[in-house]
Amino acid sequence: MYCLIRCVTNKPKLISSLNSLNMSTKCKVAVCQFTATNSKDNNLTIVKKLINNAVQQNATMIFLPEACDYIAIDKDESKAMSEPLNGPLITEYKNIAKDHKIWLSVGGFHERHDETTVYNCHILIDDDGTIRSMYRKIHLYDVSIPEKNVFLRESDQTTGGSQIEPPINTPAGFLALSIIVDPWGRILAECPKYTEGTDKDESIAVAEIDTELLLKIRQEMPLLQHRRNDIYSLNLIRKEIVEINDNNTYNFADKLIPGSHVFYLSKYSYAFTNIRCVVPGHVLISPLRVTPRLLDLSQEEVSDLFQTAVMVQRVMEQEHKVNSTCVCVQDGKFAGQTIPVSTERLFLLYLANIVGVKFKLDGVISFIKLG
Repeated sequence: MYCLIRCVTNKPKLISSLNSLNMSTKCKVAVCQFTATNSKDNNLTIVKKLINNAVQQNATMIFLPEACDYIAIDKDESKAMSEPLNGPLITEYKNIAKDHKIWLSVGGFHERHDETTVYNCHILIDDDGTIRSMYRKIHLYDVSIPEKNVFLRESDQTTGGSQIEPPINTPAGFLALSIIVDPWGRILAECPKYTEGTDKDESIAVAEIDTELLLKIRQEMPLLQHRRNDIYSLNLIRKEIVEINDNNTYNFADKLIPGSHVFYLSKYSYAFTNIRCVVPGHVLISPLRVTPRLLDLSQEEVSDLFQTAVMVQRVMEQEHKVNSTCVCVQDGKFAGQTIPVSTERLFLLYLANIVGVKFKLDGVISFIKLG
């Protein structure tokens, strides 16, 4: 199984960005197939042989199958054989990619999480031997069918990931589907089916990816532009926490908010203490991008803004030991807005005598009295 990073976007500009990619319009990619065992050394030997074969066919990006590191005999052995990302096996993969100047997709790596569980991790390594991205499997396979005596719980030994990664710009364009097909659905390359006469069922399939053709067909069939965003949308819940620099300033219309007043920062929004608190604990949440109205925000910005509001509300209620919150959006001068910027105002009622709290999410939330 070839498990590539997949991400959905509703921005048509992603298509046109193919014009500006720093890559040739054509490149060869290869997918490798073999039957892994519980011997990591033997599996690595096979991987090296398949990669050498693919490199000889001028492949610049090579995809390894799921569980290419090993397939253990049982759960206990699987946990014992797992490694962290800085372990010897991934280090070896990084060296292989760097030595051959190829991009390497490690389709399924048993990344050690703790003493009892692992991550099912997809790793993308560039031609400098640097890990460019990794995706930890989110949807774990848990199924119970008593009448068929089927009881499988992947979650017993695997920890689910917490986020979807954005597409990565590679020599073959942005990673998307998990099999090699052209824009019309025609199979370009396929590994043969398993045969008993083939030692370890080792094989590769090589195909040429033509991004110029892809761009041409996407222009002729602009499916993303046909999406009805007024009816449906696909949004990702992001959990990245951006480091707060107290020396930075953030635009709030024509005002500058010091970084020392900001207690939460995401990709699109930030939360900060109010200079004039209506009640103790009165804080503000605003988009990072200055816009006149809430209507001017993108779907991603709206989603991030309200997700931030809910998260801040939850933490503030816990800190101030209350169970009621007034969440108010002042959008436009007749809504009581004094600063011409889309601003979500979050008021905490019935609070202790604390002007505000400051916290940075780095695994531990620490609260500091500001007044």
